[in-house]
Amino acid sequence: MRHLGILISILVILSLAAVIVLLRGEYRFSPPYGDEIWENLTPSEGFDPWFGGDPFTTEVALSKSGMIYNLSEIMKIENVNICEESIIYRSHYNPDVSVILTKTRFYYGHGDSYSPYLLSVGLKIPSKHHTRPEVEVIVEFDNLPEEPDENILQALGYEGSFEIERSDNFIYVRSVWTRDTIEIAPGWEIKKVWTIVCWEGHKENGPLHPGGFRALIRFENSLTTELENELKTILEVHGISSDVWERATVGTGTYEENMLSFPTVDIDPEAFDWEEAMRVELTWLRDNGVISGITDSDIESISPLCKLRTSGYNSRVVFYNGEWMNYHETGLPLISG
Repeated sequence: MRHLGILISILVILSLAAVIVLLRGEYRFSPPYGDEIWENLTPSEGFDPWFGGDPFTTEVALSKSGMIYNLSEIMKIENVNICEESIIYRSHYNPDVSVILTKTRFYYGHGDSYSPYLLSVGLKIPSKHHTRPEVEVIVEFDNLPEEPDENILQALGYEGSFEIERSDNFIYVRSVWTRDTIEIAPGWEIKKVWTIVCWEGHKENGPLHPGGFRALIRFENSLTTELENELKTILEVHGISSDVWERATVGTGTYEENMLSFPTVDIDPEAFDWEEAMRVELTWLRDNGVISGITDSDIESISPLCKLRTSGYNSRVVFYNGEWMNYHETGLPLISG
C-alpha cells in the first residue's frame, strides 16, 4: 500500500506539471523513431527560395507538441533518397514533384530559445537555374586613385559612390559604379555593368600594395571596343592612365541566376495545387506511421497556407500560439539576407 501511495503521488505531480506546461503555452517535442536516420541528418533551416534555393517550393515545420516521427517507415516506400540534409521521395499527389523531409528547429525570438529539432515537410517542383554569359576585366595599378568627376560618369549612365579613408599609416579607397538595371524576373533586378576601383596600403609596412580595377559585364560574351573605351574612361577619371590597360586580363564565363529558375518537368508552378498536394502528403505520412500526433484538423489548417514560395525560415508554415500560420505572421524576428 505504501508503494501504491508513492506511485499515486508521482502520477499527481506529473499531471500537475503537464497542466502547468499547457497553461504556460509552452511546447514539448517528442523524439522521433528511426533514430539512426534522424541523427545522421544534418540540421537545416529548410530550403529557402530567397537565399540560394529555388522558388518552386512550400514547407511546413511540424512544431506542434506531441508529434512523433518514425522515419524508419519511409524506407518501406520506393525511390527514397537519403541525403546529408534531407530525405527525398516522390510526392503521392504528383510523382513529378519531390517531397523533402528535413531536420530543423523553431526559434521563439529571444536569446537561445530554440525548440529541440523537429521535422519539416516540403514540396518541390524540380527546376534548374538560368545561366548567363559574363565578361570580367581585372587591371592592377600603382598610383593612388583620385576622386572621380561624377558628371563624366553620369553622362555614361553610371551611378555610384567614392570613399577614401586616410590615417598616418593607412590609405583605403573604394569606388563603385554601375549602370543598366535589368529586370530578369518580377521583383528581381540586377546591374548589367558594374565596376570597382579599390586601393589599400600600409606605409609603415614597406611599399604600398598596388590598387585594382575590376569590371563585370553580364549578358555579354566578349568585350566590345566601345565598352573597352568606356572602361578606360572610368580609369582615367580616377587619375589612372589608360596605359595600364596593357596589364588587363579579360576572362569570359557564365553565372547562375538563382532567382530566375524554370521547372524541368511539365508543371506550371502558378497553377499547381500546392494545398491539395500538401494535404495528400501529410495524410499519407500519418496513415503510414511516419508522423503520429497530427490530426485531421491540423492537416486542414496547414494545407491552405501551403502556397507557391512559402518555404524557408520566414515563409514556411509553423505552429505558434495555438494555431498554424506562416512564420512571418508570428511577429517573431525574421532572418534577413
